[in-house]
Amino acid sequence: MRSCLETFTNSILTDPLRELWGPFAIPFMFEESYFLVLSGYFDESEDADWFTLGCMFSVGLHWDWLTVDWKNCLERKNKQLSKEGRPLISRFHATDCWQGSKEFQGWEPPEREAFRAEFRSIIDSADGFHIVSHSVKVSELGDVFRINTPKKRNRACYRLLVQYLMMQIGNDVESRGAGYENTKIPLIHDRTTGNDLTILGAFNQLKDDKTFRSRHMFTTIAPMGWEDCIPLQAADMIAYESRKQIYRHNRGEDLGGEIKALLDLPSFGGCAFYFRRDNLEELKRLMGNLWLNPVTSPK
Repeated sequence: MRSCLETFTNSILTDPLRELWGPFAIPFMFEESYFLVLSGYFDESEDADWFTLGCMFSVGLHWDWLTVDWKNCLERKNKQLSKEGRPLISRFHATDCWQGSKEFQGWEPPEREAFRAEFRSIIDSADGFHIVSHSVKVSELGDVFRINTPKKRNRACYRLLVQYLMMQIGNDVESRGAGYENTKIPLIHDRTTGNDLTILGAFNQLKDDKTFRSRHMFTTIAPMGWEDCIPLQAADMIAYESRKQIYRHNRGEDLGGEIKALLDLPSFGGCAFYFRRDNLEELKRLMGNLWLNPVTSPK
């Protein structure tokens, strides 16, 4: 991969016109290695325009605390639902909880808000999470790179945003200065339908790029499901709320909703960015379609 990609990355990530929020400065309570959860989440909104990939990362101990408390919260709620003769829930799912759909059908807004507030409290008490989010408008990505089918556009979104999240994470960790040079980062992403190899290919392409100065930090990437990995439910919340914030931002509104409540927590912070069409056109000029073709991606 050409070295100009990282130059382009540095310029795009520091342009405030493309920031949704941040960066919020909070203490990184990371030691020489930490466990990072990367969750990609794409959901339809008013016009099915945006693809958002979001992640939370922290040391493993914080994830252990979050997992225990998160499971306990779900168990308590299911005991209550059982006593009331109401259907049980299998997990916290941000979209369904906000909309009162599927497993949350019949829940009144105050009950759903109280439930979300419990998970915010869990994230806060786990004490030390940093988030990164990137978004791209699917139609613009397809137009600029002449990707004609929905399936190929979906793959291109994963490839682009996985790599930009990795570069932003590397920048964030390196910005902490001395003591973080030997950090090792395993990535866990939410299992997809048909895109796990695409994600792996994007990871390997950047990992093998000698111009990517943080590549030594990233050790592996692997898919898991929310059934076996509670932190993916938290990462799902971040990706969903990041996507919602794009619409607020485009309407000229300030930071709001669940993401504002999370960012108001003293132990939580991060940053989010989105691609505009001119960003994509510049990437096309610099890179052509080179980044679109990781070796391990399916045809």
